[in-house]
Amino acid sequence: MTQNPEQVYLESRVYTATPEELIQILYETALDAIHRAIEAVEAGDITARARAITKASSCVMELAGSLNVEAGGEVGVRLAVLYEYLLHELLEANVHQRAASLRDCDRVLRSLLEGWTAAIAQLESNPARSESPAERMAAPTAGASEPEPAPSPFVVPKPDPFGAYSDDPDPFDIETLEPAMNSWCG
Repeated sequence: MTQNPEQVYLESRVYTATPEELIQILYETALDAIHRAIEAVEAGDITARARAITKASSCVMELAGSLNVEAGGEVGVRLAVLYEYLLHELLEANVHQRAASLRDCDRVLRSLLEGWTAAIAQLESNPARSESPAERMAAPTAGASEPEPAPSPFVVPKPDPFGAYSDDPDPFDIETLEPAMNSWCG
């Protein structure tokens, strides 16, 4: 049996990836699955939708399970809540066939991926530093007076955790999702 070339490439990429690159692969895989789920919802393909949403959910669960909330402090907690929100929205999208919920997940994950990719790029541009991307993302910005909390594998910078690395003129802001998160978080 011949393997799918895309699958062979992904397996090779995973086996040779650094821990930081594995996080990036999870974000990319989740985003790809969400895009396929949106296409399936629009085409009315129930099986493809369920399969794609299941794959995206698995990636988000892996990210959430790897999160070090204790070390991440408030940002780690907010990121954990965000992952819970993503899982909730993916479930809603699957049950109610909602492309809008999938688009919200896409927007959130794209912002997280942008921040993570920027942190990896900073690390690669300054190889003399031995910090991981999570530590780079958690490092205080120039002129910051308060020290940041200890890094977690997915800590993003404060005070604008999702817009700091975005080229998008209207970057993701957690405040836009807070009412929805509060409605199901209690």
